[in-house]
Amino acid sequence: MNKTYALVWNQATGCWNVTSEGTRRRGKSGRGTLLAVAGASLLGLLGLPEAFALPSDGKIINGQGGMHTSTDGKHLTIDQQSQKLIT
Repeated sequence: MNKTYALVWNQATGCWNVTSEGTRRRGKSGRGTLLAVAGASLLGLLGLPEAFALPSDGKIINGQGGMHTSTDGKHLTIDQQSQKLIT
């Protein structure tokens, strides 16, 4: 019978588990990975203001209508007065 085994403490279940002798024992925690993921997600948030910005220099190419931006710059209203409007 093969007798090359190791006892490893399983913190999730709170008991000792029998594993292969080559199994990694208590190594580094995932804190470095957690910090890298958190940093990458914060870096991704830097581009959000541009994603929610309204289009500028709106020009009507074909059709009749008008484009109006609210005073606070959060709303864009397009009034279409023809069957087809291309901006």
